[in-house]
Amino acid sequence: MTTHTLNVPFEMLSQEPESFFHLYCEGKLDLKTYKPAGLARPMMYAKDQIYVVAAGRSEFTCGDSTDSVQPGDVLFVAAGMRHQFANPTAGFSAWVFYEPESAEDIFCELAA
Repeated sequence: MTTHTLNVPFEMLSQEPESFFHLYCEGKLDLKTYKPAGLARPMMYAKDQIYVVAAGRSEFTCGDSTDSVQPGDVLFVAAGMRHQFANPTAGFSAWVFYEPESAEDIFCELAA
């Protein structure tokens, strides 16, 4: 087992203008935070993803199913499945765990 500490002040994440903020990557696993910036667009990726709702509430559509999600909810999205967060409350964010699509897509930047 390898233990890592994220040296990212979490207050900084709420100020990030980007929808995705890269936190960590190791081998074939990446970790990002996600917060919709404006209108959230439908997404679809070539690899499975797991979202863990960290803060706020939102509607989440995956395929033909829509549910309300809140902190602590874990959402599995199979590869190739169209999905989207909609009507998020202020401060909504989620952790995203996934395998990068290719070596070219791996971008690791850990705050010092």
